[in-house]
Amino acid sequence: MTEEPATTALSPQKPALSTNVSLLACGTVPTKPEAKCPSVFRPITRRKIVIQYVKTVDADLPLIVPNILRYVDDEATLRQCLEVNWCFMQAATARLYQTISLFGSSGPVLRRLLKLMSHAAESNTLVDYRSHVRTLEAADLVLDEPEVTPFQSWNLFRELMRRVSPSLEKIYLDSTDLRFRNAEYIQPGTCGLDQRVVFPHLKSLTIGPGCLVFPDSFVIDFLRRCPRDSLVSLRFPGCISQLDQEGYSLIAERGGSALQDLILTPPASYAPPVGDPFEVGSKESTSLVSNYLKQSQSNRASLDLSKTWDSNEMSAGLLEIISKCPDLRALDISGHTQGLKSGVIESLLTNCKNLEELDLPCGVTDAVLSEVLFMNPKHLWRINASCSCYKSVINSPPPTPSPSKSSPTPNIAPCSSLTDTIVRAVIEQILPGKVGALLELPTHLMAVKTAKFVPTLDVLEEIGGAKVDAREPNTVYIPRIGVKVLVPNGSSYVSFK
Repeated sequence: MTEEPATTALSPQKPALSTNVSLLACGTVPTKPEAKCPSVFRPITRRKIVIQYVKTVDADLPLIVPNILRYVDDEATLRQCLEVNWCFMQAATARLYQTISLFGSSGPVLRRLLKLMSHAAESNTLVDYRSHVRTLEAADLVLDEPEVTPFQSWNLFRELMRRVSPSLEKIYLDSTDLRFRNAEYIQPGTCGLDQRVVFPHLKSLTIGPGCLVFPDSFVIDFLRRCPRDSLVSLRFPGCISQLDQEGYSLIAERGGSALQDLILTPPASYAPPVGDPFEVGSKESTSLVSNYLKQSQSNRASLDLSKTWDSNEMSAGLLEIISKCPDLRALDISGHTQGLKSGVIESLLTNCKNLEELDLPCGVTDAVLSEVLFMNPKHLWRINASCSCYKSVINSPPPTPSPSKSSPTPNIAPCSSLTDTIVRAVIEQILPGKVGALLELPTHLMAVKTAKFVPTLDVLEEIGGAKVDAREPNTVYIPRIGVKVLVPNGSSYVSFK
């Protein structure tokens, strides 16, 4: 008498496993000590089983499956195969769904993902896919209904975010749809999510560079939904119109002792995109993307990208962040047009002793770098004093410096004013001996003196041993002390001496 076909006689029993099973449990990569592959739950008798369905195996299965089953002739081996398969499914799911990225015309993908997460919420799937999602990235978010757009419908995306919020660690958002600022679509003062949605494990929040379509309150509301001392990385590059004191306080509280990476720059630092950011395939999708891009560029052109922040409020807010975030490793406050008040950098280097990277605003003088020299930070290996104010020019050619003009070019923020003496002191006293040591300088320090029009810096000629890399014409390397000096886009702005 033969056994029933294995498909009915040996239905898998779902073992009581943690949903975050890693591959080491199967002998491949590290895992937590408590995560183990399932063991055999009851004694197995080694009865012979006749596999009657090998030739009629499901056509959706890989062809190798029937070949494997030909060599399996006992119940114990089959049960062990089921357990190994379950362990592998858990580990593979953790890898496949750890990061969800939705860019360009990925609307259909978003719909399928949401359907899968809905089934998981109803326990209709073998694996709870929601618990494996750690990173959620989405650009090209629109407020259209999913039926009429190939892009990411906000209605679907926020529902997906709600489903996976308990396990999320990283969020990236970007859009060019100005309707996010319309109270008819997004409730004022919120980010449009249900009030019960929180992010208990969120560590990183990033808004796309120069993305001004989200209201400031939209971004701030995300911070309110995070616990204190939890956020490791906050990146708001040119995407907040006006950061008030509440915003600075929330950054300081939600980051706290955990915060290591902070980008906080005003809208004037970024210009709208000028190229097609999407990768598309069919002619139909290409047409859709083209129309969307034209509309998004028109929307961004209507935004005021010349905004900067109040200098007094910014200095007070930075001091609060510095006092509550002692483990800060990278701080980018470039793009501001009014420099920094005296004492801010000294407080920063006093409280944040592990600081490694510092991007300074426009308008800084020797006084700011003197504070760096005075504090002599041990870990600071990159200083950016290049002044990104030229980024505020939209659809304009790079300005050509002229000795006869004392006032800055219209729409260009005052550039940083640094002397060769202070620059040389930073190069020789702060940066030597640090891996990857880099100093970024403003363009007014660069000049062309050679027949091949290779940019050079007078201060580096005084140090000696400096070399210009032909592959990086804006970079000069000093092998003797292991320091690189960079003038971003310097070859476009150089003056001739």
